[in-house]
Amino acid sequence: MTRRPRVLVFSTLLPVPVDRGDRNRLFHILELLASMADVRLVAVDRAWEPAAPDWRPAGIEVHRIGVGAPAVTAFGAWAALTGRPYLITRYALPRLRRAVREHVRDFAPDVFWGYQAPSFPFLDEAGAARRIVDLVDSPSRYAALVTGHRDVPLASRLAMGVQWRIAAHERRAVAGAYAAIVNSEADAAYVRGLTGRDDGVVLLDNCVPADLLTETWAPSADAPPTLLFVGNLAYLPNAAAVRLIVSDILPRVRRQLPDARLVVCGARGEALAREHAATPGVEWRGFVDDLRPLYRAADAMLVPVPLAGGTQYKLLESMAVGLPAVVSRASAEVTGVRDGEHVLVGETAEEYAEAVGRLLAERPLAQRLSAAARAFVEARHTWASQRPLIARLVGADTASAGPSEAQ
Repeated sequence: MTRRPRVLVFSTLLPVPVDRGDRNRLFHILELLASMADVRLVAVDRAWEPAAPDWRPAGIEVHRIGVGAPAVTAFGAWAALTGRPYLITRYALPRLRRAVREHVRDFAPDVFWGYQAPSFPFLDEAGAARRIVDLVDSPSRYAALVTGHRDVPLASRLAMGVQWRIAAHERRAVAGAYAAIVNSEADAAYVRGLTGRDDGVVLLDNCVPADLLTETWAPSADAPPTLLFVGNLAYLPNAAAVRLIVSDILPRVRRQLPDARLVVCGARGEALAREHAATPGVEWRGFVDDLRPLYRAADAMLVPVPLAGGTQYKLLESMAVGLPAVVSRASAEVTGVRDGEHVLVGETAEEYAEAVGRLLAERPLAQRLSAAARAFVEARHTWASQRPLIARLVGADTASAGPSEAQ
């Protein structure tokens, strides 16, 4: 019997509570890893966040390393002043690196799986283990997208723009890894160009649980037309999208359909809600544990994000349920969906509002997009479909292929 590989996963965030962002990806990757390997998760437990439940799924040891905001802020500021990007180095406290080194000695992993850019400094503690780094989104590409986009607030662009030397840290991390994982073709092409490495850059798409495909989109004919936006509102592109919807898209829609309403779901939206408190027809829900009832009941999903690093969970989830979507060109391109086949694509407030009007007025169009969207997700974006790729990466498959064959 082949020995199960031992995989140590290091992350600066815990995978719970699961939301639609990076915790979601980590949660499902850990579940897949546990089905084929012995897994130890070493994760930073951030004291400024709500206490996470004691998550210990079968096959995974969970070890939390507590850290407070003052230590992270102080170390990150010091690192930035010495020319190292805050985005990457803010968690690289000496005591955290010592703790990771001790876990490597104790667990003796075959594979060290670093999650996201803050794991870059910790790859040096992996010993003889095979290094895999899940970039999720390329940090230097994301920084370039943010600093170069006029729809992102100036203060945020400046803050990201001073994150110098991100690309140098990314090149070093990718050069020292057996495989560097990204979640979009655009990121894969960028990382290959950045590093000059043709092999070992692996596409592992964001995905959704297959059981979402059993849900049925069924908006009520008696309810007011309902538009839906989902996303963490601390994320700059999401906040920019909501401002555009509330300020320019929804008013245009309501000129034709006065009872149309917008439901906004997402954590950290309190400031936006206050900013637009006087706008009629907007309901601010905050973080919603279970979005399925909203996906089933809404008439259209809006994703007018000005930039997109990788495939967005909100879009994949809504498409899996069959909720027709109106999306930005950036979102469509990174996801691989086509205008008029899977979604409707817009670029300006007028185009978005016109697309929403078409969905609400043309039921056959909405039904056709709904069916095509579900088929798209089923074919490409379920977590179960990623199992062979992950097995090859960690050596759990005896017929393992190198990373270049797993793209």
